[in-house]
Amino acid sequence: MFTGRSPEMLARISNRIFGYIRAALYIRRRFPHARVHPTARIVGAERMMLAEAAHVGRHTSLQIPHNASLFLGEGAWVGDDCDIAAGGTIVIGARTSIQHRSQLLGDVRIGAGCACAANLYVSSGRHAFDRVPALPIRLQDHLASQTPWAERSQAVVIGDDCWIGINVVVLPGITIGRGCVIGANSVVSKDLPPYSVAAGVPTRLLRMRLDFAPPASLDASNDFHLPYFYAGFRQLSTWASEDTAVPRQSGGLRASEQFTVALQIADGEPFSLQLDASTSGRIRHGDVMQTLRSGRQTIHFNARPGRWKTLAFEWFSDQSSQSSALIVMSVCVEQEPHLVGAAP
Repeated sequence: MFTGRSPEMLARISNRIFGYIRAALYIRRRFPHARVHPTARIVGAERMMLAEAAHVGRHTSLQIPHNASLFLGEGAWVGDDCDIAAGGTIVIGARTSIQHRSQLLGDVRIGAGCACAANLYVSSGRHAFDRVPALPIRLQDHLASQTPWAERSQAVVIGDDCWIGINVVVLPGITIGRGCVIGANSVVSKDLPPYSVAAGVPTRLLRMRLDFAPPASLDASNDFHLPYFYAGFRQLSTWASEDTAVPRQSGGLRASEQFTVALQIADGEPFSLQLDASTSGRIRHGDVMQTLRSGRQTIHFNARPGRWKTLAFEWFSDQSSQSSALIVMSVCVEQEPHLVGAAP
Protein backbone atom coordinates (compact mmCIF):
# COMPACT_ATOMS: atom_id res chain seq x y z
CA MET A 1 0.00 0.00 0.00
CA PHE A 2 2.92 2.35 0.74
CA THR A 3 5.05 1.31 -2.28
CA GLY A 4 6.97 4.24 -3.72
CA ARG A 5 6.39 6.54 -0.79
CA SER A 6 9.41 8.24 0.77
CA PRO A 7 10.32 7.68 4.44
CA GLU A 8 9.55 11.35 5.10
CA MET A 9 6.04 11.00 3.69
CA LEU A 10 5.43 7.82 5.68
CA ALA A 11 6.61 9.61 8.82
CA ARG A 12 4.19 12.49 8.16
CA ILE A 13 1.31 10.07 7.63
CA SER A 14 2.23 8.16 10.78
CA ASN A 15 2.51 11.34 12.85
CA ARG A 16 -0.87 12.54 11.59
CA ILE A 17 -2.56 9.24 12.44
CA PHE A 18 -1.04 9.15 15.92
CA GLY A 19 -1.98 12.82 16.35
CA TYR A 20 -5.62 11.99 15.63
CA ILE A 21 -5.48 9.09 18.08
CA ARG A 22 -3.93 11.23 20.83
CA ALA A 23 -6.52 13.97 20.28
CA ALA A 24 -9.38 11.44 20.38
CA LEU A 25 -8.10 9.91 23.63
CA TYR A 26 -7.59 13.35 25.18
CA ILE A 27 -11.11 14.46 24.30
CA ARG A 28 -12.63 11.23 25.59
CA ARG A 29 -10.84 11.68 28.93
CA ARG A 30 -11.57 15.39 29.28
CA PHE A 31 -15.15 15.40 27.98
CA PRO A 32 -16.58 11.98 28.85
CA HIS A 33 -20.19 13.20 28.51
CA ALA A 34 -19.71 14.69 25.03
CA ARG A 35 -19.79 12.81 21.74
CA VAL A 36 -17.01 13.55 19.26
CA HIS A 37 -16.77 11.31 16.18
CA PRO A 38 -13.34 9.68 15.78
CA THR A 39 -12.94 11.17 12.29
CA ALA A 40 -13.32 14.76 13.55
CA ARG A 41 -10.10 16.73 13.03
CA ILE A 42 -9.23 18.92 16.01
CA VAL A 43 -6.34 21.34 16.44
CA GLY A 44 -6.08 23.01 19.85
CA ALA A 45 -8.36 20.66 21.81
CA GLU A 46 -7.01 22.07 25.07
CA ARG A 47 -8.60 25.43 24.17
CA MET A 48 -12.14 24.15 23.76
CA MET A 49 -14.93 23.30 26.18
CA LEU A 50 -17.66 20.76 25.47
CA ALA A 51 -20.63 20.64 27.84
CA GLU A 52 -22.74 17.57 28.56
CA ALA A 53 -24.26 15.89 25.48
CA ALA A 54 -22.42 18.17 23.03
CA HIS A 55 -21.97 16.43 19.67
CA VAL A 56 -19.36 16.84 16.90
CA GLY A 57 -19.99 14.90 13.68
CA ARG A 58 -17.95 12.98 11.14
CA HIS A 59 -15.04 14.66 9.35
CA THR A 60 -15.76 17.99 11.02
CA SER A 61 -12.74 20.26 11.47
CA LEU A 62 -12.28 22.25 14.69
CA GLN A 63 -9.33 24.67 14.70
CA ILE A 64 -8.65 26.63 17.87
CA PRO A 65 -5.29 28.44 17.63
CA HIS A 66 -3.49 30.13 20.51
CA ASN A 67 -5.40 33.10 21.98
CA ALA A 68 -8.68 31.62 20.71
CA SER A 69 -11.41 29.49 22.29
CA LEU A 70 -14.38 27.33 21.35
CA PHE A 71 -17.36 26.47 23.57
CA LEU A 72 -20.23 24.08 22.84
CA GLY A 73 -23.12 24.26 25.31
CA GLU A 74 -25.24 21.43 26.71
CA GLY A 75 -26.75 19.38 23.92
CA ALA A 76 -25.18 21.54 21.19
CA TRP A 77 -25.00 19.57 17.93
CA VAL A 78 -22.49 20.10 15.11
CA GLY A 79 -23.07 17.93 12.06
CA ASP A 80 -20.78 16.25 9.54
CA ASP A 81 -18.16 17.94 7.32
CA CYS A 82 -18.38 21.28 9.15
CA ASP A 83 -15.47 23.71 9.39
CA ILE A 84 -15.17 25.70 12.62
CA ALA A 85 -12.08 27.90 12.92
CA ALA A 86 -11.89 30.30 15.86
CA GLY A 87 -10.04 33.58 15.41
CA GLY A 88 -11.04 34.83 18.85
CA THR A 89 -14.09 33.17 20.42
CA ILE A 90 -16.72 30.89 18.93
CA VAL A 91 -19.70 29.93 21.11
CA ILE A 92 -22.49 27.55 20.14
CA GLY A 93 -25.24 27.70 22.73
CA ALA A 94 -27.09 24.90 24.48
CA ARG A 95 -29.35 22.79 22.27
CA THR A 96 -28.33 24.68 19.13
CA SER A 97 -27.85 22.53 16.03
CA ILE A 98 -25.45 23.34 13.19
CA GLN A 99 -26.25 21.08 10.27
CA HIS A 100 -23.84 19.47 7.81
CA ARG A 101 -21.24 21.35 5.75
CA SER A 102 -21.56 24.61 7.68
CA GLN A 103 -18.68 27.01 8.34
CA LEU A 104 -18.16 29.26 11.36
CA LEU A 105 -15.03 31.39 11.14
CA GLY A 106 -13.45 33.99 13.42
CA ASP A 107 -15.52 35.47 16.27
CA VAL A 108 -19.04 34.05 16.25
CA ARG A 109 -21.58 33.67 19.05
CA ILE A 110 -24.73 31.66 18.43
CA GLY A 111 -27.26 31.55 21.25
CA ALA A 112 -29.21 28.66 22.73
CA GLY A 113 -31.95 26.68 21.04
CA CYS A 114 -31.17 27.72 17.46
CA ALA A 115 -31.92 25.49 14.47
CA CYS A 116 -29.36 26.15 11.72
CA ALA A 117 -29.81 24.27 8.44
CA ALA A 118 -27.01 22.92 6.25
CA ASN A 119 -24.40 25.04 4.48
CA LEU A 120 -24.59 27.97 6.89
CA TYR A 121 -21.65 30.35 6.39
CA VAL A 122 -20.79 32.84 9.14
CA SER A 123 -17.51 34.76 9.26
CA SER A 124 -16.29 37.77 11.24
CA GLY A 125 -13.57 38.49 8.67
CA ARG A 126 -13.30 39.10 4.95
CA HIS A 127 -10.70 39.33 2.21
CA ALA A 128 -8.87 42.65 1.94
CA PHE A 129 -9.77 43.95 -1.52
CA ASP A 130 -9.93 47.72 -1.10
CA ARG A 131 -6.91 48.63 1.05
CA VAL A 132 -4.78 49.20 -2.06
CA PRO A 133 -7.19 48.34 -4.90
CA ALA A 134 -4.47 48.14 -7.54
CA LEU A 135 -2.74 45.27 -5.71
CA PRO A 136 -3.81 41.63 -6.07
CA ILE A 137 -6.29 40.56 -3.39
CA ARG A 138 -3.94 37.85 -2.10
CA LEU A 139 -1.22 40.44 -1.54
CA GLN A 140 -3.68 42.75 0.21
CA ASP A 141 -4.67 39.79 2.43
CA HIS A 142 -1.02 39.32 3.36
CA LEU A 143 -0.64 43.00 4.23
CA ALA A 144 -3.85 42.93 6.27
CA SER A 145 -2.62 39.89 8.21
CA GLN A 146 0.06 42.08 9.80
CA THR A 147 -2.73 43.84 11.73
CA PRO A 148 -3.82 42.00 14.92
CA TRP A 149 -6.86 39.81 14.40
CA ALA A 150 -8.88 41.64 17.05
CA GLU A 151 -8.58 44.85 15.00
CA ARG A 152 -9.69 43.15 11.77
CA SER A 153 -12.49 40.96 13.08
CA GLN A 154 -16.11 42.14 13.23
CA ALA A 155 -17.86 39.75 15.60
CA VAL A 156 -21.13 38.13 14.58
CA VAL A 157 -23.87 37.55 17.18
CA ILE A 158 -26.93 35.35 16.62
CA GLY A 159 -29.45 35.38 19.44
CA ASP A 160 -31.30 32.53 21.14
CA ASP A 161 -34.19 30.68 19.51
CA CYS A 162 -33.41 31.49 15.87
CA TRP A 163 -34.26 29.34 12.85
CA ILE A 164 -31.84 29.79 9.95
CA GLY A 165 -32.61 28.14 6.61
CA ILE A 166 -30.32 26.26 4.24
CA ASN A 167 -27.49 28.05 2.39
CA VAL A 168 -27.64 31.25 4.48
CA VAL A 169 -24.65 33.63 4.59
CA VAL A 170 -24.18 36.01 7.53
CA LEU A 171 -21.72 38.84 6.86
CA PRO A 172 -19.14 40.22 9.34
CA GLY A 173 -20.35 42.49 12.12
CA ILE A 174 -24.00 41.39 11.95
CA THR A 175 -26.23 40.99 15.00
CA ILE A 176 -29.33 38.84 14.60
CA GLY A 177 -31.75 39.37 17.47
CA ARG A 178 -33.39 36.66 19.49
CA GLY A 179 -36.14 34.61 17.86
CA CYS A 180 -35.44 35.50 14.23
CA VAL A 181 -36.38 33.30 11.26
CA ILE A 182 -34.22 33.64 8.14
CA GLY A 183 -35.29 32.09 4.85
CA ALA A 184 -33.20 29.74 2.70
CA ASN A 185 -30.48 31.16 0.43
CA SER A 186 -30.47 34.53 2.19
CA VAL A 187 -27.52 36.89 2.67
CA VAL A 188 -27.81 38.75 5.97
CA SER A 189 -26.11 42.09 5.38
CA LYS A 190 -27.73 44.20 8.12
CA ASP A 191 -28.79 43.70 11.72
CA LEU A 192 -32.18 42.14 12.38
CA PRO A 193 -34.28 43.09 15.43
CA PRO A 194 -35.65 40.37 17.73
CA TYR A 195 -38.33 38.10 16.28
CA SER A 196 -37.89 39.26 12.67
CA VAL A 197 -38.87 37.02 9.76
CA ALA A 198 -36.51 37.91 6.91
CA ALA A 199 -35.33 36.53 3.58
CA GLY A 200 -33.63 37.55 0.36
CA VAL A 201 -30.33 38.71 -1.11
CA PRO A 202 -29.77 40.92 0.74
CA THR A 203 -32.31 40.08 3.41
CA ARG A 204 -35.40 42.23 3.84
CA LEU A 205 -37.86 42.19 6.69
CA LEU A 206 -41.01 40.27 5.75
CA ARG A 207 -42.90 40.44 9.04
CA MET A 208 -42.46 40.12 12.78
CA ARG A 209 -42.81 36.74 14.45
CA LEU A 210 -44.21 38.62 17.47
CA ASP A 211 -44.43 42.21 18.61
CA PHE A 212 -41.27 42.51 20.69
CA ALA A 213 -42.37 45.00 23.34
CA PRO A 214 -40.62 44.50 26.70
CA PRO A 215 -42.95 45.09 29.67
CA ALA A 216 -42.06 46.95 32.85
CA SER A 217 -42.12 43.74 34.89
CA LEU A 218 -41.19 40.15 34.06
CA ASP A 219 -42.52 36.97 35.65
CA ALA A 220 -40.51 33.82 34.90
CA SER A 221 -43.58 31.64 35.47
CA ASN A 222 -45.41 33.36 32.58
CA ASP A 223 -44.74 31.73 29.18
CA PHE A 224 -45.62 34.99 27.40
CA HIS A 225 -42.68 36.65 29.16
CA LEU A 226 -40.11 34.13 27.89
CA PRO A 227 -39.00 36.32 24.94
CA TYR A 228 -37.90 38.97 27.45
CA PHE A 229 -35.77 36.56 29.43
CA TYR A 230 -33.63 37.37 26.46
CA ALA A 231 -30.45 35.31 26.73
CA GLY A 232 -28.54 33.07 29.10
CA PHE A 233 -31.57 31.28 30.58
CA ARG A 234 -32.33 27.58 30.53
CA GLN A 235 -35.58 27.43 28.56
CA LEU A 236 -34.98 23.97 27.05
CA SER A 237 -33.95 20.64 28.54
CA THR A 238 -30.58 19.09 27.74
CA TRP A 239 -32.24 16.30 25.72
CA ALA A 240 -34.90 16.73 23.04
CA SER A 241 -36.83 13.79 24.48
CA GLU A 242 -37.46 15.86 27.62
CA ASP A 243 -38.98 18.85 25.78
CA THR A 244 -42.46 18.69 27.29
CA ALA A 245 -42.42 22.10 29.02
CA VAL A 246 -40.08 24.95 29.92
CA PRO A 247 -37.79 23.60 32.70
CA ARG A 248 -38.45 25.92 35.62
CA GLN A 249 -36.99 25.69 39.11
CA SER A 250 -38.64 27.24 42.17
CA GLY A 251 -41.00 29.02 39.80
CA GLY A 252 -38.09 30.70 38.00
CA LEU A 253 -35.56 30.21 35.21
CA ARG A 254 -32.01 29.05 35.78
CA ALA A 255 -29.49 31.64 34.61
CA SER A 256 -26.04 31.04 33.18
CA GLU A 257 -23.05 33.04 34.37
CA GLN A 258 -23.97 35.74 31.86
CA PHE A 259 -27.61 36.52 31.23
CA THR A 260 -29.75 39.24 29.72
CA VAL A 261 -33.33 40.42 30.17
CA ALA A 262 -35.35 42.97 28.19
CA LEU A 263 -37.35 45.50 30.20
CA GLN A 264 -39.24 48.70 29.43
CA ILE A 265 -36.94 51.00 31.35
CA ALA A 266 -34.93 54.20 30.95
CA ASP A 267 -31.27 54.73 31.67
CA GLY A 268 -30.68 55.19 35.40
CA GLU A 269 -34.18 54.07 36.39
CA PRO A 270 -34.29 51.74 39.43
CA PHE A 271 -35.33 48.11 39.10
CA SER A 272 -35.11 44.92 41.12
CA LEU A 273 -34.54 41.21 40.55
CA GLN A 274 -36.04 38.50 42.72
CA LEU A 275 -33.49 35.69 42.85
CA ASP A 276 -32.86 32.34 44.48
CA ALA A 277 -29.13 31.55 44.79
CA SER A 278 -27.81 28.14 45.80
CA THR A 279 -24.58 29.72 47.07
CA SER A 280 -23.29 33.12 48.03
CA GLY A 281 -21.53 35.21 45.41
CA ARG A 282 -21.73 38.47 43.48
CA ILE A 283 -23.79 39.85 40.61
CA ARG A 284 -22.84 42.70 38.30
CA HIS A 285 -24.89 45.02 36.11
CA GLY A 286 -23.08 47.81 34.32
CA ASP A 287 -20.25 48.97 36.58
CA VAL A 288 -22.02 48.04 39.83
CA MET A 289 -21.33 44.80 41.72
CA GLN A 290 -23.80 43.53 44.34
CA THR A 291 -23.35 40.86 46.98
CA LEU A 292 -25.44 37.69 46.84
CA ARG A 293 -26.23 35.46 49.77
CA SER A 294 -27.62 31.95 49.45
CA GLY A 295 -31.41 31.69 49.34
CA ARG A 296 -34.18 33.96 48.09
CA GLN A 297 -33.53 37.67 47.96
CA THR A 298 -34.21 40.90 46.08
CA ILE A 299 -31.35 42.78 44.44
CA HIS A 300 -31.61 46.42 43.34
CA PHE A 301 -29.84 48.19 40.48
CA ASN A 302 -30.10 51.34 38.41
CA ALA A 303 -30.64 50.45 34.76
CA ARG A 304 -27.95 50.60 32.13
CA PRO A 305 -29.99 49.40 29.14
CA GLY A 306 -28.44 48.34 25.89
CA ARG A 307 -29.90 47.78 22.47
CA TRP A 308 -33.52 46.64 22.34
CA LYS A 309 -34.01 47.58 26.04
CA THR A 310 -31.73 44.78 27.20
CA LEU A 311 -30.09 44.62 30.62
CA ALA A 312 -26.96 42.46 30.87
CA PHE A 313 -25.75 40.72 34.02
CA GLU A 314 -22.85 38.57 35.14
CA TRP A 315 -22.84 36.52 38.31
CA PHE A 316 -20.02 34.84 40.19
CA SER A 317 -20.50 32.01 42.67
CA ASP A 318 -18.26 31.75 45.72
CA GLN A 319 -18.12 28.01 45.03
CA SER A 320 -16.72 26.51 41.84
CA SER A 321 -19.07 23.54 41.95
CA GLN A 322 -21.09 22.94 38.79
CA SER A 323 -24.11 22.49 41.03
CA SER A 324 -24.12 26.23 41.84
CA ALA A 325 -27.32 27.75 40.50
CA LEU A 326 -28.95 31.14 40.23
CA ILE A 327 -32.70 31.19 39.62
CA VAL A 328 -34.37 34.40 38.42
CA MET A 329 -38.05 34.62 39.39
CA SER A 330 -38.94 38.17 38.40
CA VAL A 331 -37.57 41.53 37.25
CA CYS A 332 -39.47 44.74 37.89
CA VAL A 333 -39.13 48.48 37.39
CA GLU A 334 -39.43 50.31 40.72
CA GLN A 335 -40.92 53.67 41.54
CA GLU A 336 -38.67 54.45 44.49
CA PRO A 337 -34.87 54.53 44.17
CA HIS A 338 -32.74 52.30 46.39
CA LEU A 339 -29.21 52.68 47.69
CA VAL A 340 -27.40 50.71 44.98
CA GLY A 341 -24.16 49.08 45.98
CA ALA A 342 -25.21 48.12 49.50
CA ALA A 343 -25.47 44.49 50.53
CA PRO A 344 -28.99 43.10 50.11
